[in-house]
Amino acid sequence: MTSKVLKKYNETFNYLLMIRRVQIELNQCFKFQMRLGNKPNSINPKIWITRNHMSFLIDNLQFYLQADVLETQFEELGNKIKSSKDFEQIRYAHDTFLTKIQAQSFILNNLVSSCLNDIMESCLNFCSILTGVEDKLINKEFPNEKIESIIKVFQLQSGTLYQTFRSLEKRQFGSHLEQLLTRINFNNYMAEHNGLL
Repeated sequence: MTSKVLKKYNETFNYLLMIRRVQIELNQCFKFQMRLGNKPNSINPKIWITRNHMSFLIDNLQFYLQADVLETQFEELGNKIKSSKDFEQIRYAHDTFLTKIQAQSFILNNLVSSCLNDIMESCLNFCSILTGVEDKLINKEFPNEKIESIIKVFQLQSGTLYQTFRSLEKRQFGSHLEQLLTRINFNNYMAEHNGLL
């Protein structure tokens, strides 16, 4: 393997692991929410709705990457390897495999990649506040202002991401992007709310 190939794998795995980390953190926030149950607390219900929206977006992104990108491309690579006649065909198939994964994961699209990274950072900041506040709830010191600003940023970022996807979809008809848009625009919710979650 060349250093260029290793670099592509490193970028791809870092990206996939970050998405998984965000997914795990959001699930931890859900556990916190369930521990609170029906106890009276000072947490605004909008916070739990936002956590649901964050999880919805990240879960659908992760499922899209797993089912529509990785599994599909891996199967295609396996078929090309089985039918290849020499090593050069295999090397070319592997290079194509890596490039398609990076393209369909939006790693190669700086605008989408940056937007997704910002969304994941917002999710992690959101989770950090919620998981760090459990003890403070006893004293009713919930940091509403901090979390409200994160919610606003997340809504703006999710709207930007959706509008960017819609714009890219118009230029890439029949692409992998349609599959992701179908998932995140379930029941036409995002379209009706201008992409805001």
